[in-house]
Amino acid sequence: IHAGWRGVVDKIHYNTINKICKFGSKTENINIFLGPSIKKCCFEIKDDITQHFNNKYVIVNNGKKYVDLIGLIINDCIKMNIKKNNINYSPICSYEDEMCYSYRRNSTNSRMYSIMSCK
Repeated sequence: IHAGWRGVVDKIHYNTINKICKFGSKTENINIFLGPSIKKCCFEIKDDITQHFNNKYVIVNNGKKYVDLIGLIINDCIKMNIKKNNINYSPICSYEDEMCYSYRRNSTNSRMYSIMSCK
């Protein structure tokens, strides 16, 4: 799935895990990999967006506010009984790494794609 900040706020990851479980999967067997994404070092937000997030995930640095979407998603998955060892993520920040597309950096209509599979 792809989740921007609105998708994370709307719990798209919760909904996806719930649907997977409706097909018979058990949370203890689910492995999650979060691909390259904008990290808390670069995902600057304004005050109007801050209200959508628990303060635990909002970082203030030099008067600017940033959000930790990865931390939020990981904590939500753990709350859904996904084993912490079954959750991994790419260290690549899509804003900093020129090999990745970033709308915030490039302001173009390009896209990145990901693949998901079931065994």
